[in-house]
Amino acid sequence: MLKLINGTPIQVRPQYIQEGNVVVAYLKKDNYVNVVSQSIENARKTVFITMFGVSPGTINQNEKSTSIIGQIIRAAIRGVNCRIVLSATGPHARINAFNYKAAEKMREAGVKVKFMGGHELLHQKQIIIDGSITIVGSHNISARAITKNRDISIMIQSLDIASFAMDEFNYCWKMGR
Repeated sequence: MLKLINGTPIQVRPQYIQEGNVVVAYLKKDNYVNVVSQSIENARKTVFITMFGVSPGTINQNEKSTSIIGQIIRAAIRGVNCRIVLSATGPHARINAFNYKAAEKMREAGVKVKFMGGHELLHQKQIIIDGSITIVGSHNISARAITKNRDISIMIQSLDIASFAMDEFNYCWKMGR
């Protein structure tokens, strides 16, 4: 069991290290959804995301990606400031369609959503929670990324790393429409 800065316990397989106030956890398909979902469920103030692809599903479906989307929606409903910047780029029409559907669903619940496209392809997969937890890696929030692809991500609990990540998020938010 891993305890985060805010004292919240998160179930993680023993693939993490801790040095002082910095914790780093290695996330694969067998623990990514649980760690991300629990982290968002425990968010108290903010959930900021930059993501290339999000598949909308439905909250009732038994699709793993929807548990993450469901947690984002529930966080917004309980008053957490949730913002997400999604990719909007021409060559990836299927990804664009998924992103726009997911955005519609999240906006209905009060999640603030922007799209970044044009001359820069937003290909990031980054989640920043409460200014202290950063999850970054190759996972999109999609069933394929979570169940079929061989993706990895890293969760870092560090105020300094989260601050660096926020600089990038703020740039993407500013560039989004």
